Amino acid sequence: QQMRCRSAAPGVDGGTVFAGGDIAHVEGHPRPKAGVFAVMGGMVLWINMRAALLGEPLLTYWPQSSFLGLLGLGDGNCIASRGALAAEGQWLWGLKDWIDRRWMWNCAGGLPEMPTATSPAGATSRAVAATAGESALGLLQ
Repeated sequence: QQMRCRSAAPGVDGGTVFAGGDIAHVEGHPRPKAGVFAVMGGMVLWINMRAALLGEPLLTYWPQSSFLGLLGLGDGNCIASRGALAAEGQWLWGLKDWIDRRWMWNCAGGLPEMPTATSPAGATSRAVAATAGESALGLLQ
């Protein structure tokens, strides 16, 4: 299911329902389902939700027309696509990692601390996995 949205109003009925990401279909701007559209539309969504609460005018959202798709394969390789072009390789994984880390630094001020097996959070993860059985616990090794 998708929610039809307009570029300048929250929903097709002009109500106060907002949508973003894969559920949103912006009328007149058909796009494939890709995270880049949710990421790029997120700031306008935030601004418009705030504006609606404050009784201020909403911004018009114009989704970008093209994008670079980068899909990590889990083995150090990556597939890239843009329009009709596609490529695959380890160097593309490096590009994806750089783009993702740069985005995290710009938007969140850095990367979150990841728990280790010996940290309290890591110990909790091990305890939860242990309740699911040896196979789940083995995945954390």
